[in-house]
Parts: sequence; structure tokens; C-alpha cells
Amino acid sequence: MRRVLGMMGAMTLLLSFVFVGSVGTALAAPNWNKGDGHYQHIFVIMMENHSTDEIFGNTADAPFINWLASRAAVSNDYFGVTHPSLPNYLAAISGDFQHIWDDCAAGPTVTCAPEEFGPTSGYTNGQEWLTPQQIAQATNTAH
Repeated sequence: MRRVLGMMGAMTLLLSFVFVGSVGTALAAPNWNKGDGHYQHIFVIMMENHSTDEIFGNTADAPFINWLASRAAVSNDYFGVTHPSLPNYLAAISGDFQHIWDDCAAGPTVTCAPEEFGPTSGYTNGQEWLTPQQIAQATNTAH
């Protein structure tokens, strides 16, 4: 979990530098495409634990994101693959959640059973949401 949080922090910092470094150019040239229908830049902004309803229109907490959204194309009909975060990040970069249903530590020999969807997770009203096959595959999949 610490490694995932550290990676997210580094990614956020990197994106912040990209955005801050681009602000002058963006302010000077609000026309985001070349005029031929092809965009010159595409930004993927992932808001951890926040829905679009919490970001768009919230100029107090997200002024730059709202500024961008008011001047560029916005695709906001996207949803997480599952809960918690790690499977969503895997799907975002690889197109698949890799049968990972948890936020366990990463490593070629690290395996763990999914806990978020079990009867004691607090999310499932005491029910098991995964099939026995999904639990077995997730438990035996290296992270």
C-alpha cells in the first residue's frame, strides 16, 4: 500500500510539473487542436477517490482542472473497473486489471487473497461477492 501511495504521489508531482510548465503556453494558446480535428495533447487526469461531480464546478478546490475543462474537450463518462485503487491503475495502463482485487504490496513473489469483497470487508453486507474461482485466481496471482 505504501508503495502504491508513493507511486501515486510521484505521479501527481510529475503531472503537476507538466501542468505548471504548460500553464503559460495554455494561457497564451487556448486553441487546443491544430485545426484539422487532431488534438496536439491529451491529458489523462485521475482523481483518486473523487467523482467528476466533486471536481467539475468546484473552482475552489480544483481551479486549474475547471479552467482546462472550460476550454477543452472533456470525456467524463468513465468509471473505475473495481474497488480498491490498484486494479484501476493496472487497467488504466494495461487494459486489464490482471485478476488483482486488492491493494496489496507489489512484487513478483507477493500474493494475497482479496479482502475487499469478502463477508468481513464492510462493503458487502456480510456476503462474498467473488466466485471461488476468482478468489483462487486472485490469491495465486503475483503482484
